[in-house]
Amino acid sequence: MLKSVKQNHRRISNSDLWSLAGVVALEVMGGPIVPWESGRKDGIIASEEHIPGINLDPNLIRKDFEPMEFNDR
Repeated sequence: MLKSVKQNHRRISNSDLWSLAGVVALEVMGGPIVPWESGRKDGIIASEEHIPGINLDPNLIRKDFEPMEFNDR
């Protein structure tokens, strides 16, 4: 069913289509009305000033992750 919707509305992403379908299904079945917006809200890249204490020095990053046995690889 969603395949035909996608063919007729090519600009909608698969993620938006599936999440919208879920919201509509809940409403049709008598469930709660869930507010829905298109687009990813978590896809925004934060800049340095939005991350307190961020340190981009590779040597310090290595030092922080070394106790967890992470390495460059």
